[in-house]
Amino acid sequence: MKQSLLEKLKAYSLSAGAIATAASAQGQVLYTNVEPDLNVSGVGSIYDLDLNNDNIIDFSINITSSTNTGSFTFTSGFFNYSVQSSSVGIDPQGSNAVRGNWPLALFSSQVVQPGSYGWYAYSNMVLGGEFNGFSSYSFSSYTGSFTFYGTSGNFIGNTDRYVGLRIELSGNEHYGWARIDVLSPTSFTLKDYAINLTPNQSIITGDTGLAANASPAQNVVLQDVADAGNSSDLHVQFDQAANEASVLLYRAIVVKESSAASFTLQDAQAQSSLSALSIVPNGTATYSESLLGGMADSDGDLITVGIPYQVFIHTISDQNVALNDVLSNPSDTVVLESIPDFGPVQAVNIVDVNNNVNGTDMEVNFNKLANETGLNEYRIFVVKAANANSFNLLDAQGNNNFFAVTPNGQNISTELLATSADVDGDAITEGVPYRAFVMSKANGVLQTQDFLSPASNELTLDGSVGIDPIDANDRIKVAYTNEGVRLSAIGGNRFQHHEVFTAQGRSVQRAETDHLEIELNRSELAAGVYMIRLSDSDGDHYTRIVLH
Repeated sequence: MKQSLLEKLKAYSLSAGAIATAASAQGQVLYTNVEPDLNVSGVGSIYDLDLNNDNIIDFSINITSSTNTGSFTFTSGFFNYSVQSSSVGIDPQGSNAVRGNWPLALFSSQVVQPGSYGWYAYSNMVLGGEFNGFSSYSFSSYTGSFTFYGTSGNFIGNTDRYVGLRIELSGNEHYGWARIDVLSPTSFTLKDYAINLTPNQSIITGDTGLAANASPAQNVVLQDVADAGNSSDLHVQFDQAANEASVLLYRAIVVKESSAASFTLQDAQAQSSLSALSIVPNGTATYSESLLGGMADSDGDLITVGIPYQVFIHTISDQNVALNDVLSNPSDTVVLESIPDFGPVQAVNIVDVNNNVNGTDMEVNFNKLANETGLNEYRIFVVKAANANSFNLLDAQGNNNFFAVTPNGQNISTELLATSADVDGDAITEGVPYRAFVMSKANGVLQTQDFLSPASNELTLDGSVGIDPIDANDRIKVAYTNEGVRLSAIGGNRFQHHEVFTAQGRSVQRAETDHLEIELNRSELAAGVYMIRLSDSDGDHYTRIVLH
């Protein structure tokens, strides 16, 4: 005999999990789910069924084919025939037996028990098959021939039928079932099987010993807890399932309120990871999780403001405890609030910081927006001072001569590029009075309104001025305080005097001192960029500060 299908399947199940076995909580029914369903076809194929998974073959399911011929001779004539048959049959091993002489094709929820309809142990009992043949005859003055065709067995052409099975273990009888489809005489599909481990007790066809469904999550709550205007604003909370042992995984799925009434378990099972937050059960009485940013609702649309949402918890069943997934009741409805407009940038200041006679000489400083949610970028526009009074938001929105700055949560201080141009397309150069504007560019999703800042101070670049390169980063520590800026000496040398210069090189403050720290107060200096010269016993050192 060829290697049995059982041996092949056991090797497969170890590597791919094709067969999942589970016992009921009472320990009475041992159920084996063949997953995926096992399709066997071809004459000569054999599947060896181990009903209680003890590595002992209890039944063999065979696909066979045969041809029978014969003849009868009479005094006045003869009768010849030839019959071809194919069938799926079951062969009990040892003292095991099958319910029904021609095994009965039972429906779900029928009783398999002692004495019902008889138990038989014939070899290769036909579950389903067909036959066809040819016959010729001659009798007296009658001569002719005919063909014939027929089916056999109670399983042929049916789906989801059960065969009743009985095996003997340690002198006791145990009853079970196997669900088999026989749609053709040369193929069958085995879906699952089970046995009652309690001796001499009946079993119901389809009884798995498992809970029909996993337990659902309880008391599902959805909350709006932040202001990002996307899925990260949503927070889901729910109580654990009553029988959390039946739960393999929880999945939180956000559904538009308009779709919630028709949202089904099948819809939940079809959701991808983009629209389902996975939560692994860990015994916690109440789960509390925020959704990730960039998640979609059950329709595949990004979660955003202004839309009423509810959340469901999809409980994926642990197949060792429960057969089916389950869906919770929906939460109450939540609508993410619209994000307030972020408004215009304030305190724009421009400074001459180099001597390159191009855009790199101009440094632009401004305070970040208090709320950068929905901000795509800051756009810096340099405008000739003569035209600054007429420059407006529409002009900025229609102009491509800008320097873009990505928001980073910090106040901005940036030099322009050597190739930077003003809004007229002219290269930034010395001798021309300029002002700068900053447009807050909305991302078009969370914010749709752009805003333009007030004009900056006026600045004319001069190739002969500009802040000298900074050389004191390792000698001076700069710290911003509520009052202004604190400069601290690094290395132990005390400051002997200090002097403060504007970006154009004009001295605006000078003092003799003998301290390790110097305080520069906003009340004494206007907003802007300054160069500081600090003198100690090792000479002069320079640093730069920005006051807002």
